[in-house]
Amino acid sequence: DDSTSSPQNQHWFDAGFSLAPGANTIRIPIAQIAAKINIHDILRVMLFTETLTQEVEIYLDAVRLEGGQPSAAPEISQAAPFMFSFEQESEMRSWRPTEGDRRIKLERSQERARDGSAALSVTLPKVSPMNKYPGIFSLNFPNDWSSFRAFSAAIYLDEPENETFPELKKKKRKKILG
Repeated sequence: DDSTSSPQNQHWFDAGFSLAPGANTIRIPIAQIAAKINIHDILRVMLFTETLTQEVEIYLDAVRLEGGQPSAAPEISQAAPFMFSFEQESEMRSWRPTEGDRRIKLERSQERARDGSAALSVTLPKVSPMNKYPGIFSLNFPNDWSSFRAFSAAIYLDEPENETFPELKKKKRKKILG
């Protein structure tokens, strides 16, 4: 949210993605995000679901901001890509469960890695009154996304036993304070 936000005027980007069991990649052009929010002032990235009726496990890897277009001004260099590959323990600790939900489990895993040898295993519980949007978020992204072309993430969905996986939604929120 920004300083003009209110319950009636939320400033976030929200998009739904249907995931099939197995490997999935989501990619969103920064221009699409910029049409909804101020990409110079990103606060957090949140990945969540809102319709789970049973627990599922996903593996997250290669979460990245893809590099920008070459600048017309030669003194301004192209943005370097930003990525969570979960090769380091510190990258896993950059993500937190929504609503502090202790039912959400985060672990580095050697399974389902797309880039490198590790991925983030996320066990998402079914929706409950305590947490209507079980998921994860990170505050450790650059605040200014204007020099990047796209946000992307590799998501592997373990097949739930009795249900097809509902939409996974991504939300980016703007900063309120510094």
